[in-house]
Amino acid sequence: MDKYIFPVTYTEAYYTNLTNAGWHAFSLLAYFHELLVGSLTCRLETTEEEGVYRLYVMTIGVLEPYRRLSIGAKMMQKLLDNVAAEQNTIISEVALHVQVGSTAFEFYKQFNFTVKEEVKEYYKDLEVRDALLLTKVVAQPNLKKGDKAPAKKK
Repeated sequence: MDKYIFPVTYTEAYYTNLTNAGWHAFSLLAYFHELLVGSLTCRLETTEEEGVYRLYVMTIGVLEPYRRLSIGAKMMQKLLDNVAAEQNTIISEVALHVQVGSTAFEFYKQFNFTVKEEVKEYYKDLEVRDALLLTKVVAQPNLKKGDKAPAKKK
């Protein structure tokens, strides 16, 4: 499905890593009458603070005939709701890159993502190569202050 949605081609390694990491509440599939029409994939990234993660949105897309039906917006809202409801993993922020000048920027502004920085030459195979790194902090009221994810064993 991705080859019909995104302007870049993902390698087999991308999909292998995605499936090996295991599906979680931060990656979503969207169906329209039992037909897969959209997806949102994420990965948890470590931060400098032990036990605290950043959730990086790798892809979000909907097949062309099903756009303008709020499917992408529903997936993004569900992702943000899942972060807010998370009880085991501290997520300091949700982050993603968007191509400079893309109409998708307006989509992310609806969810109060803000520009953290501009990244020159982020996209290698696109005409417009620069990207904006967008971030959003999502409150996690189900995590008590001082809660930390268990430290990894060495």
